[in-house]
Amino acid sequence: MQDEERIRYAVGRTQVARMPEQALATFGLTTIDYYILTEPVYSDILGGEAETVIRQGKVIAEKPKIVTPYYLM
Repeated sequence: MQDEERIRYAVGRTQVARMPEQALATFGLTTIDYYILTEPVYSDILGGEAETVIRQGKVIAEKPKIVTPYYLM
């Protein structure tokens, strides 16, 4: 139950500062670079001064693929 509360807390405090410039492609490859600002994991343990962690990532969405039994062999 504690994990669900933490997820609700995170979702409730999430803001999108800038939407992606492109939409997801229906039949192609879409790459979206992102930055996310978070509280450090250790902030609950150490307390003290407020800090922010900047994380960078990339989401790659490909067109759907059909997985057949022959593919798994």
